[in-house]
Amino acid sequence: LLYDTIQKSGVQAAVAQYREIRNTNASAYDTSVGQLNRLAFELLEQKRASDAVEIAKLSVEIVPKNPNLLAVLARAYREAGQKDLAIQTYESVLQLDANNRNATESLTELKR
Repeated sequence: LLYDTIQKSGVQAAVAQYREIRNTNASAYDTSVGQLNRLAFELLEQKRASDAVEIAKLSVEIVPKNPNLLAVLARAYREAGQKDLAIQTYESVLQLDANNRNATESLTELKR
């Protein structure tokens, strides 16, 4: 549903739609952060990093201390060319999961 909304009306419309569904009709849809995470990955695969950022931000808004969700947001920032935000977000990942190899490697690359 959100993917179709992104295609037709843009990512901001999809974010608004998600919030509306979550607040009024959550039992009728899968509103889990897992679904948002999958959508963010799909958008990244389609080279739509800016859209992926918005969807990943939404999942982090719901579960802010999840290193996996933060890692997806960091990757989206990175692919969207937002290097400083990617670095900050990967650092947040490492604060929650010091052994996250992907975050460590990505930070090393970004700081070169």
